[in-house]
This record gives sequence, structure tokens and C-alpha cells, in this order.
Amino acid sequence: MVKEAAIISLFPVEEFFGELLTLIESMLDKTRTFEGCEQACLMRSDDPAEVVIFTLWSSAEAYQTYVDWRIESGGLLTVQGMIEQDIKIKSYQVVA
Repeated sequence: MVKEAAIISLFPVEEFFGELLTLIESMLDKTRTFEGCEQACLMRSDDPAEVVIFTLWSSAEAYQTYVDWRIESGGLLTVQGMIEQDIKIKSYQVVA
């Protein structure tokens, strides 16, 4: 089965920066235990206004099941209220 990687970029509103990091850390605890998740980490970019999340999944199907669950759970709505731009998500098939 082909693994799937996702990179999510968030641009927090400055006043919510710390609160957003705490929320994302909490969300990642659940992500790491979601079936098919092999890795999930929160990263800072060279741009101090950007927060990046990296996840690695056992398959594209596992990743899509997770995305559907996140949408249904409503957690993304809370995140959207703390960021300046739309959430940017790129997913990739792992080839090597």
C-alpha cells in the first residue's frame, strides 16, 4: 500500500498564536492515535507567522478517513477562527 503524507500550513492571528499552538498540540494527540497515522508533528517555519503540521499515513484511504472525521468533529472550525488565511493542505504519495 502507498503511504500518504500531508503538510498543513496555518497562519495564526497574532493574538491567538499561543492558544492555537496549544489547541493544535491537543488535536495532534488524537491524530497520533487515529488508525493509520504513523507520524504527526507540529513545526515552525522560517516565516514566524506560519505554523506547519506534518502527518504521515499508512495509506491515502486512512488519511481521507481522518480528514472526514476532523471535518465532522468540528475541530477545524475552531482553528479557522484563529487564523488569518484559509488552511493550506497539500498531500503527497510517498514514493521512496
